[in-house]
Amino acid sequence: MHVFNLAGERIKSFKPHQASVSDIEMDSTADFVATASIDGERLIVVKLNLLIGQLPGQVVVHSLSTTESYVFDMKRPIRTVALEPHFAKRTSRAFVCGGMAGTLVLREKGWLGHKETILHSAEGPIWHVRWREHFIAWANDFVSE
Repeated sequence: MHVFNLAGERIKSFKPHQASVSDIEMDSTADFVATASIDGERLIVVKLNLLIGQLPGQVVVHSLSTTESYVFDMKRPIRTVALEPHFAKRTSRAFVCGGMAGTLVLREKGWLGHKETILHSAEGPIWHVRWREHFIAWANDFVSE
């Protein structure tokens, strides 16, 4: 992944994932960038020419101005990620993510490490999520009548 400024100068480059990036977002300060991907440690069992197993996903967060970075193995395929709006200024370092498992997860830093809270589940895969101010919006397969 390469990050350029508006003048076309490269700010930073890094390789956060082994698989394709499925989503990318910067916080409102433009200091942190988060990427989501269906990669990480793979548990794959091949039996009778069938692929059985799980492809866990990762969320990676990098600072563009310091060496600070985070790698989270979410243990499920991740399609989308959204950083809390002022991620660089917050000590909680929170983000939300979701994917094929159908759960929308809030991950934030606490006293004893990062904690995970399920915000929503059981309505199909989470295809896209965004976080603005005090609101989190996401899209899934559920259609209300």
